[in-house]
Amino acid sequence: MKIWLILLGLIFLAIFGVWAESSPPSILPDNLFCQPFFTASLESTELTGQVGSPTMVRIQLEPDSIPFGHFIVSLAEVVKGPDGPEADILTGYPEIKVTPKVAGDYLIMVRVNLIIKSSCAGAEASTLLKQMVHLIVMPE
Repeated sequence: MKIWLILLGLIFLAIFGVWAESSPPSILPDNLFCQPFFTASLESTELTGQVGSPTMVRIQLEPDSIPFGHFIVSLAEVVKGPDGPEADILTGYPEIKVTPKVAGDYLIMVRVNLIIKSSCAGAEASTLLKQMVHLIVMPE
């Protein structure tokens, strides 16, 4: 009798273990449960600017409004640029402000993410855009 109880317990644990390892359904845009599907693009990937003056990288989102509990987060970094002090970058949505300190050609990687906060204190993220921007900066 004890062996049967032990075997039954092991079977139960095996079944419960498989069930516990399966992940909950995602609420990210590629899931059918999350409507509408969001896409992001940049207004332009070829920009010109001037040393010491902010240049705006504009993000366009479709659809342009996001529901409660959703957030758009942008990230930007200079991948290649002239020697000297790095450009100041202030990320945001719908604009990223780039203030270069040195004239020259810059390649800036821009990422746009959709963050969805669930009601259970969790969050999920989905990358909507990952694209290079070419910025030509003229002297003052």
